[in-house]
Amino acid sequence: MIKRGCTAIFVHFHSFPYTNKESQEKTKQIAARLADYQFKSKLYLVPFTREETSEYVRSVFTASAEQLGKPVLSDLKEGKVTLPLIYAIQNGHREARELVQRVLAEKEFQSVRPEAIVALVRDSGALERVRLLALDYADRAKTSIDGRVDSEFARALLTLPDFILEREN
Repeated sequence: MIKRGCTAIFVHFHSFPYTNKESQEKTKQIAARLADYQFKSKLYLVPFTREETSEYVRSVFTASAEQLGKPVLSDLKEGKVTLPLIYAIQNGHREARELVQRVLAEKEFQSVRPEAIVALVRDSGALERVRLLALDYADRAKTSIDGRVDSEFARALLTLPDFILEREN
């Protein structure tokens, strides 16, 4: 499109500190290379968490399989410990740590009922903590875009965090 006279605005959503800065550096290199073909180039590096941001709010601990698009607590069975679980464990719930370790070892819910983990996470206050973190990331993402450029693309990007956080599935 640049070749045909369109002005490209480069936007990169990154999830630092969850990932290293290598993706940002690579994006800068690519944008610099493409900038050779247009006079004015802008690159916006937007702090935003990975897809888990939306999952934090629609958490595996409150959503149905239909809402998540996958079986409830499937991440845990796959060996992935999500932020709500981490927070529940950090909040001093020793029982949560032991239950999670058992599920990770078994790769199934054999000796642990899923409802037990859901209750521990819910009662620990982890879901509210995750919700607040997701809202903070969304605000920071919108702030990094707001006012820098007035275009339909910028307006679309400004609506993206709210869409992700408020959607049902």
